[in-house]
Amino acid sequence: LCSVPGAGQIGPQETLARLAAHFFGAGPPPEGALEALLALAEAPQRGAPAEGLAAATGKAAYAGDEARGSLPPLEAMADGISRAARSLALQGLADAAAGGASRAELASAIAAAMSELGIRYDRGGLALPLVLRSADVARACFDELKAVLPETIGSGSAARPLVVLSTVKGDLHDIGKNLVAMVLESAGYQVLDLGTDKPAEAIAAEAARTAAVAVGVSGLLTRSLDEMEALASLLARQGSAALLLCGGAAVEEDFVRERLEALRPGLVRYGKDPFAAIDALRDFCSALEPKGQSSAAVGPAIAASEGSAGGIPLQASPGAPEPRQARAAYYTLDDLLARLDRPTIAQARLGYPRAERAAAYALIDQALESLRKEGGLRASCLRSWFRPRKLAGDCLELLDEESGVTALFAFPREKSGLKRSVYDYYDDEGWAPAFCLTLGQEASAWLNKQKRGEDSGLYLAAHALLAGLAEAGAALAHAGIAKELSSRGLPSPGKRYSFGYPACPGVEANAPLLGLLGASAIGLYANAEHQLVPEFSVSAIVVPNNAARYFTLNERGKVHG
Repeated sequence: LCSVPGAGQIGPQETLARLAAHFFGAGPPPEGALEALLALAEAPQRGAPAEGLAAATGKAAYAGDEARGSLPPLEAMADGISRAARSLALQGLADAAAGGASRAELASAIAAAMSELGIRYDRGGLALPLVLRSADVARACFDELKAVLPETIGSGSAARPLVVLSTVKGDLHDIGKNLVAMVLESAGYQVLDLGTDKPAEAIAAEAARTAAVAVGVSGLLTRSLDEMEALASLLARQGSAALLLCGGAAVEEDFVRERLEALRPGLVRYGKDPFAAIDALRDFCSALEPKGQSSAAVGPAIAASEGSAGGIPLQASPGAPEPRQARAAYYTLDDLLARLDRPTIAQARLGYPRAERAAAYALIDQALESLRKEGGLRASCLRSWFRPRKLAGDCLELLDEESGVTALFAFPREKSGLKRSVYDYYDDEGWAPAFCLTLGQEASAWLNKQKRGEDSGLYLAAHALLAGLAEAGAALAHAGIAKELSSRGLPSPGKRYSFGYPACPGVEANAPLLGLLGASAIGLYANAEHQLVPEFSVSAIVVPNNAARYFTLNERGKVHG
C-alpha cells in the first residue's frame, strides 16, 4: 500500500493511526502516505475492497499481495469474500475450479467464509453493511460456480436447501426479512421470498408446494406474534417437517420457546439475526442428511419473488363532515438533513461502533449522494389542534371544533406501580395538537431501486437514511407545534407519542387520526392492517403538559419507566 510498516497485514484503523503518527509529530510522512490515507478514508468499508484501494493509489492492492498471491485458491477466494473484494474472490474460485476443486469443496469454502464473518459480527467486530457487502461477493461466487461447473449443478440431492421467507399478515416492514434473504443466499441456501403481509395459510401452502426445508417469518409489531402462533399451529396440523424460524423486533426468545416450540417440538427456532438463522439451518439440515453429505452443496437458485401488499384506504363514514383544513408544511431535503440524527443511524441502525463512526458517515453520505442524483425528496406534513374530552375507561375524544368531527382513542394503563396512562396528561380545558408526515412514494421508489442494485450494504444504509429523515421530519413538525404552544402561552413543548408503541393506543388508531387531519391531501393513509402507507411516514399526538412522561408497558404487565 505504501511504506507504512505492515500496512498489508493490519486493519485500516491501525494503518490510519500509523499514518497519523507520521503527520503529527513523528517525523515526515513517507512518500505516497497522503494518497494512501485518502484512499482509506474513501474506501466503502473496513478492510476495504482490494480493487478500490488499487484504483485509488495506483499501486498493488495490499502491501502483502505477493504473499496473498501465494495463498491456495480456496483460501484466496475466502479472503476475497471477507474483504468484499469481488475480483479477488472470483479469481480464487476460478483458480480452484481449474485446479480440480469439487463443487462441494467450493461451496463449503464460500459458506465457511460467511460463517467466519458471522462470528465477527456476533462479537461486535463487523458492522452489518460490511457483512452485506461480503454477502454480495459470496452470492457472486455461487453464481459463478454454476457457470464454472454447469454439468454438476442441480442434480438430485446436490440442490441447495430451499427456505421460504415472508413477513406475517398485517406487517409491511420488510427490511429485516430482506437482510436475512441476502445472508442466506450468500451462505448457499435458495430463498423464495413471498414478500410482506402474508397470511399463515399462504405461507404454509408455499412451504408444502416447494418442499421447503425451512420457513422464516418476521414481524416488527407485537400483533405479529399471534400470526406466528397461527402459522406454527397450522404447520403442526398439516404435519409439516419444515423448520420454522421466527425473528424480528417484536419477537423474544422466551416467546418462541414457551409458545411456539410447544406447538412443534424440535421444529421451531428463534432467529435473533441472520447468522443465528444460518446456525439453526445448518444444524437442522445436518440432522436430516445421510452421513457424508453436506448441506452446503450448490444447486440452482430460484428467482426470488418479492410480493407486494397493496394497501386499501379506509374511507370516512358516509355523510360525515370534512375536518377543517389542517395546516400544511413542506420540508426540503436540506431541512431534514439539518435535523438528521447521524450518530443514531450509524450505531443503532447500521451497527457501527463509535470508533468507526467516520466509516458509517461515509456510507450514509454515499446513500445521500445517490438520493440527490435521483432528484431528492421532500416531506409533506399536516398538523392541527383539537379539543380533548376525557371519557370513562381512559378513552379520549378529540374534537375538530370547525367541522364537528370527532374520534375516540383508548389509552392503556399500567397494571401495577404508578398505574400511569398517557390519558392522565390531558386536560378537558386544554388542547390536543397532532400531526402526520410522509416522505411520499418517491422515497419508497428510490429504496426499491437500491434493493435491485449490487450493493446490499448501500441498500441497508438507504433504508436507515430514509427512516432517519422521516424522524427528522417528525422532529421539525413537533418543533412547529412547540412554537405554537409557546405563542399560546403554554410553557411546555409537549411530549410526542405515536400509535402502536407501548403506553399508546394500537396502530388501529392511525386511521381515525389521519381522518381528523385530512391526511389524504398529502397521499397518506392507513391500510387495512392499520399501517401507514407510504412506508416512511409518521403520525403522532403531542401532549402539552410538563408532567407528561415516556414509559412502556408490555403484555405481561411489567412496568418500565
